Amino acid sequence: MSHVITGDQSLQYTLPATNITALSNINASANTGGVTVHADAALTQARFTFLGSTGNDTITFADNEFTTLTKGIQLNGGAGIDKIGLSDTAVTAVEAAKIQAATGFEKIGLNADITLDASALSNYKIFDIDTPELTQAIYNLATGSTIRDLCTISIPVHGSVDTITF
Repeated sequence: MSHVITGDQSLQYTLPATNITALSNINASANTGGVTVHADAALTQARFTFLGSTGNDTITFADNEFTTLTKGIQLNGGAGIDKIGLSDTAVTAVEAAKIQAATGFEKIGLNADITLDASALSNYKIFDIDTPELTQAIYNLATGSTIRDLCTISIPVHGSVDTITF
């Protein structure tokens, strides 16, 4: 099953568990308004692909989803400022390699209690705290990185910062 998203408006939707097991592709390349996709359950298609729009896109994955995907290059955010949302409580080296291989994404969204080594995701300099009232520790941030608490504040990171905990 494929989802093809077109038009000039933004679209936000949640993939229910009953549909997600058959979903192999989301193609929003003909959309200009941006899409936000939430996966409530794990994708079961190892070759799942995502092609984002020319707007700002977000695709949020269930915990450990990147272990299911064959390769991260299956994910392309398209144009715009795009985000990969994580619901993981930890990011393994295998998951980090796949996240690093994704193209066209500029931000990582954090949606679970997590301790994250930002150096494992060195392609990303913007980390968004998307879900309130969680404990998120991010360490080994690169110079110029920003952590944005989308619930309350924005914190620019200058120089060497080892850990920021919320």
